[in-house]
Amino acid sequence: MNAMKLTEAPKVNEKRLLAYAAAAGAALAVAGPADASVIYGTVDATVSGATTLPVSMRTGNTLYFFRAINAGNIYGSVHGIANALNVGGFIVASNFPQGATNAAGKYNADNLQLFKKPVSGATGGNFKAPDGGYLRVKLDPSGTPLTGWVQIDQIAADYSSYHVKDWAYETDPSQRIVVGATAVPEPTSSALALIAMGAGGLAVMRRGKQEKREREGA
Repeated sequence: MNAMKLTEAPKVNEKRLLAYAAAAGAALAVAGPADASVIYGTVDATVSGATTLPVSMRTGNTLYFFRAINAGNIYGSVHGIANALNVGGFIVASNFPQGATNAAGKYNADNLQLFKKPVSGATGGNFKAPDGGYLRVKLDPSGTPLTGWVQIDQIAADYSSYHVKDWAYETDPSQRIVVGATAVPEPTSSALALIAMGAGGLAVMRRGKQEKREREGA
């Protein structure tokens, strides 16, 4: 009698185990394998007043974001190693759409103006309030350039501040990063636990049912 009980299948809900496995599969489908060639990082910082915000994407490649007032004009600007061709002066930054895969050379250069609000009230630049957008940059101009992007999430309507959200760059110099592309996260531990729970439970249940059929047929 005791031996009989040891071979009986546990009384568990098969639908629940199937749901665990389905949930795990869905989680893995969403997460997918990590794209090791893309490095992604968040900033989540606001530039306001006379602050300077350094955004270090990799060693030797730091972009510095500014907001300053000069002769009554309010400027938002960025300076750093952004292009293999270092263009001096104060030039207007391009705002690249998400998903852009521009040809080589289509990148923002050094010393960039994000926006300008003159005393007259007119605005200049491609990052006008209250919109955000993407800078497209080159890293490591002294060696083989890598491509990347930086997202400016929002600029205040009164130009009092703007928000730098996140960034990413492609570690493979033969690839040009897609604007807005990020590394896909690895499957979470909870998803893996669901797989183990669902698959293990179903295996035990099915083994118990098979043993029961064999006993009844004997």
